[in-house]
Amino acid sequence: MQAWPDIKVYLLAAGVIALFGWFFWHVVSVYVGVGKRVAHYLDSGSERRRAALEREIRFGKDPLWVRALRVIFVVAAFGLMALLFWNKLRVR
Repeated sequence: MQAWPDIKVYLLAAGVIALFGWFFWHVVSVYVGVGKRVAHYLDSGSERRRAALEREIRFGKDPLWVRALRVIFVVAAFGLMALLFWNKLRVR
């Protein structure tokens, strides 16, 4: 038995450490990117409202069927979430 490990063991350990370092760097950079996008979205609310108002001034209000379709999609999404939540709580 050797007193010192082989050079392959050192290379393998360095590779594993580098892989873990890259993984954690990648995860942190993705979290930072998502945080920046969320902050930009929250900061641009007034721009979106201004653009919506300019569109309404230029083209008029949306037709009733488009507004009704939006409401139907939102109600359906909330209904689906409530149904899934109810099924989770129900004891079988």
